[in-house]
Amino acid sequence: MTDPETTETETTNTHAGDRDCFVFLPGMGSNASVDQSVLGLSGQLARVLSLNAKDKTATFYAKVEAAKEAGDIGEEIGTVYRTDAEGTRAILDLYRCDYREDLVERFAKRNLFVRTVYLLAALPVSIIRVFRAFFTGQSSKTRSETIQLFYALGILSLLVLYVGILFVALWTTGGQLLHVISPSATAWIASIQPKFAAEYPSYFATAAQAVVVISAAIAFFLPSGVTLKDLIGKAAVNYLCLINYLNLGDGRSTVYGKLERLIDNIELKSGIAKRDGKSAYRSINILAYSFGSIVALDCLFPIDQQPSAPLQSVSTLITIGCPFDFIRSLWRDYFDNRRRFSLGTPTRWLNVYSLEDVLGSNFRNDSTSGDANINVQGTSQQQDPDIPIPSVNVHYTQGLNYSKLSWFSSLTLLGLRSHSMYWGAGPGPDSNCFNTLVPRIFEGDPALD
Repeated sequence: MTDPETTETETTNTHAGDRDCFVFLPGMGSNASVDQSVLGLSGQLARVLSLNAKDKTATFYAKVEAAKEAGDIGEEIGTVYRTDAEGTRAILDLYRCDYREDLVERFAKRNLFVRTVYLLAALPVSIIRVFRAFFTGQSSKTRSETIQLFYALGILSLLVLYVGILFVALWTTGGQLLHVISPSATAWIASIQPKFAAEYPSYFATAAQAVVVISAAIAFFLPSGVTLKDLIGKAAVNYLCLINYLNLGDGRSTVYGKLERLIDNIELKSGIAKRDGKSAYRSINILAYSFGSIVALDCLFPIDQQPSAPLQSVSTLITIGCPFDFIRSLWRDYFDNRRRFSLGTPTRWLNVYSLEDVLGSNFRNDSTSGDANINVQGTSQQQDPDIPIPSVNVHYTQGLNYSKLSWFSSLTLLGLRSHSMYWGAGPGPDSNCFNTLVPRIFEGDPALD
């Protein structure tokens, strides 16, 4: 719903009744096809609440303001309001804990050459992991899906090849230019050039020309303002950040601290509201998408310990497109020794997945829809019944028949592109995962009366 002008009713009844709090952990990338803004998400929630309200005269809308309560986090807050015959009241507040800059900072400021060196060091190990998962993987990921991961790593390898050929092209072109300026320098160039470069200069000249032509052709089809170097460079930065986070825990303490501070400030706001006689948050919930889901799992289900005090107030965890299966296939021991159930944190775990999404997880050891039977440690629910596991497993599909997807679909990276299928780039009328998710979140809640 669009945001109508503020009314007197809203001003006086903003705190009439309890409201819920949602903290959003976004995915790592900045995919233009998925709106991860506070305004976009709160708008989606308002739209779907309107569709599911029993009182069809009730309307919902979202408003975004600066979140002063977030302290040094500096986040916005999106509030969803319900307007009906009784007036206007707030239903929920939505915060976003954006950890991405804390992870990419180390690599984002590096030049293309340094990124390529890091990438060249990381790719071989990743390829070995995917190769091992192809033959011995125990998760729900099929061989067709694993091949798409090979394909994606091959695309990242283009950055290494691209920079390598550019350096060769620069070398040969520089030598030719120097020969034109000073023919006497030809002997010096020949003495310092590698033997293979001296014997086959025409091949390098042809390669240099091919790079220029191919780059220009690809750029012709890219969106305005997007270059091939930026496109592959950003993908390399995201990839390197994820690898370092998973392998070395790089930036993990910063991300944890950010989420803890935000929730601690949210709880402080609730405490002040209670003392003032106004409504406090009924519940604090985490809504996580893509790699944000892994951050949520790491924070709520740490290794051999309980979550920190602020995180113990989280009542519901919602994971969308969680790459749990992808990570446990490639990093087999990453989720080992995660904590067991205790403290009632969280009391509910809703997981949304799609079988078409290579990165999404159904928390099963097969590629079928159904209840989750694999817990956060990657073991069977029957084997370890007291390990956290999704209590509600929501299969979301856009009408594709997973069992009939062809090998050609793998070559077009359909499985990877489906990772952005859960909701769109704006609060439009299209059906998305929130249509299925919101009725489950607010089941039996007065917000949907």
